[in-house]
Amino acid sequence: MTTRLLSVLLLLAFAVANARNDSPPTSDRAWSQPDFPNYERDLAEQRFKTALDKAWKAYADFKTALRKQDSAAARPAARAVRPLQR
Repeated sequence: MTTRLLSVLLLLAFAVANARNDSPPTSDRAWSQPDFPNYERDLAEQRFKTALDKAWKAYADFKTALRKQDSAAARPAARAVRPLQR
């Protein structure tokens, strides 16, 4: 029984070791995805657009806060609210 198990394990080890023994790709021509330059350009544009959108939103939020501050300063002071009398 032990001999059979050992031989099966040895056979399995040889099969796994020799399963993929291809030679590595040659270095005379580098591999790249067929559409890699377009993908790279789109990714760079997306990063730029995202950064631009964030900057524009921060600017708009800042201007809104300034407008609110100016309008609050221009309003007359609110009268003190009297407690309800019953």
